[in-house]
Amino acid sequence: MTIPIKTLTTLEFDKVLSLLEAEAQSSPGKARCRELTPETGMAAVLAALAETRDATSYILEYAPLPLGGINPIGRAVRLASGGGVLEAKDLLRIASFLRTVARLKSLLPEAERRQPTRLVYERLHALVPLTGLQKAIEQAIVSEDEIADQASPALFSIRRKIVHLQQDIKNRLDQIIRSGGDALQEAIVTLRGDRYVVPVKATHRRSVQGIVHDTSASGQTVFIEPMAVVERNNEIRELRGEERDEILRILTELSAETGAHEAALSQNAALMIELDFSMAKGKLALKMKAMPPELNDKGTLRLKAARHPLLDPKTVVPIDFSLGDGISTVVITGPNTGGKTVSLKTCGLLSLMAMAGLMIPAAEHSQVPIWQNVLADIGEEQSIEQSLSTFSAHMRHIVEIEQQAEQGALVLLDELGAGTDPSEGAALAVAILDALRQRGCLTIATTHYKELKGYALNTDGVVNASCEFDLNTLRPTYHLLFGVPGVSQAFAISQRLGLPDRIIADAAALISDEGARFEEMVGAIRQSHLEAKRMEAEVLRLKDEARRTQDRLALAEKKARTEADALIEAAREKANQLYESAKDEVESTLEALARQKGGLDHKAASDLRGRLNVGRKHTSGKHAARETAGTVAVGMHMTAPAFGADGIVDKVDNKGIVTLNCGQLILKVKESDLIPYEPVQEKPRARAKPSVPSKALTIQSEIKLLGKTVEEALTALDQYMDDATIGGLKVLRVVHGKGTGALRSAVSQYLDGDRRVKAYRLGGEGEGGDGVTVVTLKG
Repeated sequence: MTIPIKTLTTLEFDKVLSLLEAEAQSSPGKARCRELTPETGMAAVLAALAETRDATSYILEYAPLPLGGINPIGRAVRLASGGGVLEAKDLLRIASFLRTVARLKSLLPEAERRQPTRLVYERLHALVPLTGLQKAIEQAIVSEDEIADQASPALFSIRRKIVHLQQDIKNRLDQIIRSGGDALQEAIVTLRGDRYVVPVKATHRRSVQGIVHDTSASGQTVFIEPMAVVERNNEIRELRGEERDEILRILTELSAETGAHEAALSQNAALMIELDFSMAKGKLALKMKAMPPELNDKGTLRLKAARHPLLDPKTVVPIDFSLGDGISTVVITGPNTGGKTVSLKTCGLLSLMAMAGLMIPAAEHSQVPIWQNVLADIGEEQSIEQSLSTFSAHMRHIVEIEQQAEQGALVLLDELGAGTDPSEGAALAVAILDALRQRGCLTIATTHYKELKGYALNTDGVVNASCEFDLNTLRPTYHLLFGVPGVSQAFAISQRLGLPDRIIADAAALISDEGARFEEMVGAIRQSHLEAKRMEAEVLRLKDEARRTQDRLALAEKKARTEADALIEAAREKANQLYESAKDEVESTLEALARQKGGLDHKAASDLRGRLNVGRKHTSGKHAARETAGTVAVGMHMTAPAFGADGIVDKVDNKGIVTLNCGQLILKVKESDLIPYEPVQEKPRARAKPSVPSKALTIQSEIKLLGKTVEEALTALDQYMDDATIGGLKVLRVVHGKGTGALRSAVSQYLDGDRRVKAYRLGGEGEGGDGVTVVTLKG
């Protein structure tokens, strides 16, 4: 169904189209904008809105497409396809159009050329560059009035002949001028028509033999074509004819080529118009700070911070509005010029914009239904010509609306029932609203009648709304209060304006008790609603303040943890440096002992290295944290490397903070900063063996660690390395087997930390492969 033109005009949809047209860059694009109308089919509206969203996204990411200079080419293309000959200016427009096509096509990213991912790219991809036709036109036509010499070899030849003849004529005439004496009026060569002539004094007419082509206005000069150049001028005239024929042939050829590409040119023209149109919709959305509405087919209208698009964005007051989802009718009351009609028009106009595929000036998540029809009676309808009063004009239009209204239609009625006797007008208004409600229409009406307020209070699905009025300033605030009936402020306003109190008291006495009680009830409802809104706003403020406080605390906690982690990491690094230094010192001492006469106690040396390795392990907090995170439980014996302390876990809270009882010291540390406690075993000292001179030692070049645990293997390897060093071995083999790889990995880690090792590698073919590590010691 098509939305009535009267509704579009009443709600000023045409003015929105004028704003849209101003954003288009080409005359065809502007025409397309003027043709936009709301749709009543969900699929069509979704497609149009997706186009707007896509264009807006493209503009934000890049910039509007350069679409300036697109001229209408449809008439010229149709003429050419029908065998007509185009003028040079028409061909130049087509060449300019094709340049724009080529420029737009170049904007398509390489990645989008096979399968475009957005609508703008799909249209750019569909453009057909006609480079050959474009270049042929540009090479042949210089301007609207000039064809290039190089347009064809024949044209070039003709024009060269003309130039040579013209030069010959000028040379002959120059001789005549030099020998003419007093017969010439001036010593110049000029043109009359397309013939070269000289100006001769009328009194010396017979002194120069030739053809008279013209006479000056005074009659004192005649322009004569001397007989010596007549034949040459005739030749030039003939060549001019040949030139015209050749130009016509060139234009005919270019026109035929243009006509042959009618399909591609027409497709390009249609795509360019749609691109310009979509860019205009995107630019208008950004200018209005508009958002895409959430569409529905359930008749639910939910506008959040909606602004009328034709009002000054700096001063317009946003409104929230709800209709549908159990609410069939909204009755808006309030003072004149208070914003009732603007609220009515805002709901209608934003609905039309959404149904036309435009974004709407409202907050995110605003909902707009696809109305089956939109019918409006707004504004002054008095007609002097038809002898109709305001009431009669409005009622005639309401009769038309009643005839067109159907389920799913939006009906907007301004000052319903006004312009006649208040009691009859109010009764008519209630009956009309009830009829529309029962028919399944959704209606928004403005009124001053208290009877309509009562109707809204007592009827399911009908709610009141009002425009706020500030009694202190005697001005409307233009805020729409939903669910609150308006209160008459006539007495209060009159009193503040200076009307005597006795007159106001007399007026109040004339109001019926029932009417007074109704206004008091409405006032109480309004006051309760305002108080509830104030409390709601206060709750929201407190929630927001609590959220900000929570965010600040979380940020501070994160900062503190980051700083603590940095301190722990610095301490860990310092500890590593100290252990490295201690290890170097121990190794130096052990080497010195090995060379002394008493020899080296291998068990003691191995025990000392073991203690160092355990200490080193306690500093590797990050590795340990990965293993212990989530596994710490009450009663476990854990170590906190960063504090150099161990103890029993007393408590683990839900944030991963562990209470560690270290005797006289109680620590609170993160679970990830703990590692399992590993006591340093004191091994019994073996009886020192008598030292043997190194030259007497018979050290084998291979040690077998097969069948040993990792700890047993490393102890044996450590003793073997001492013996190998004392024995002066340079290359040795460590046989650890392949197995699970655990023993090979432990050997590699040990060799990495032994400063006596120059290099090591796995055995090659014939050496035992991965089951053997070949070690080279330092010299």
